[in-house]
Amino acid sequence: MRVGLALAALALAFPAQAQRAVQPIIGVKRTVEALAFDPGLFFKWSWADKVRIRYRGDDWGWPVYSIAVQNGCEDEKAPLPACTERRVARMVRAPIGPRGTERPRWRGTDLVERIFRSGARSERAIKAQLDKAGLEWLEADLQACPGAMAMLASAEAAQWGPYTRPPRPDGAIVVTLHADTIEVGFEVPDGRVTWSGLGREGTPARWAYDFAALLEPCWKPAPAPTPWRRIPATY
Repeated sequence: MRVGLALAALALAFPAQAQRAVQPIIGVKRTVEALAFDPGLFFKWSWADKVRIRYRGDDWGWPVYSIAVQNGCEDEKAPLPACTERRVARMVRAPIGPRGTERPRWRGTDLVERIFRSGARSERAIKAQLDKAGLEWLEADLQACPGAMAMLASAEAAQWGPYTRPPRPDGAIVVTLHADTIEVGFEVPDGRVTWSGLGREGTPARWAYDFAALLEPCWKPAPAPTPWRRIPATY
């Protein structure tokens, strides 16, 4: 039985035992997220990120993909003002695993389970596993990607404040269980606003999901170091 299925069965039958059993794999998941899926590591100047997106699967928050968007100015010698006007997106995405792509969360569960089964527990060992796990590390020039700049500007139309789901015409109550969630952070004049939740129509989460879908044909291999091998700036 696969690790994920075994843990699910254990959680239903013996909640206390399940909590103890999942600690090792959850520890691996958190390390994988911190090393590979933190969009703050995607660019040299993390403070300059315009958008950060994280897609997580199921209640466990399996890491599926993360995206960051920034001005294309990592090279201090790059020409201005064209450099500051350019928008670049980078993405890390878990590879397609044995369960395929029918559900996005399977990418995350398969990745974490494979690293867990390898025996890697330390940061150094998990980095080594990430190097050979086949993660997608991609980059897209938004100015060259049809519709991307307009989509980026449309984020302001999403309902960033308190959100109330419109009632169904038939009065039925919709209950969502074990849903995937999307976290999106957007730069505003005085700081950064963050939304995390289901990808319902009209929400920033849905905007982030649609934005990622629009970028799909524009991704190319990123020339920068992978996040888990990038040395974060100390300033």
